[in-house]
Amino acid sequence: MSEVQSLAGTVVVGVDGSRSARQALQWAALWAAAAQLPVTAVAALGNRPEVPSADPGPSADFGDEVRRMVEREIAAVMQTSPGVRLE
Repeated sequence: MSEVQSLAGTVVVGVDGSRSARQALQWAALWAAAAQLPVTAVAALGNRPEVPSADPGPSADFGDEVRRMVEREIAAVMQTSPGVRLE
């Protein structure tokens, strides 16, 4: 990884429960650690089997499922990137 200049802000990465999204979150965590920045993980939803299914309309249950999915992804990456601030 090349040297990172002093930066301000946060690194934002979308997660959807897929393997590639977890890899993107891991990469973002490594880059953010080098830049001394926090990482914000956001739910990126689409027609993917990894995304919790629900009725087409918004519901509290669907929101809770999505929140738990994002929290699981953050927890998994925290095991390999301790010290990075992931939100």
